[in-house]
Order: sequence, then structure tokens, then C-alpha cells
Amino acid sequence: MPTPHLIQLGLPSSSF
Repeated sequence: MPTPHLIQLGLPSSSF
């Protein structure tokens, strides 16, 4: 599941 805070940081949420 892609988390909103990870998306805001610009990190690849697909790895999470």
C-alpha cells in the first residue's frame, strides 16, 4: 500500500 507521506517525500511507495 502506497502511503501519502512517502509520496510527499518523493520516495518510491511501490517498494513499500
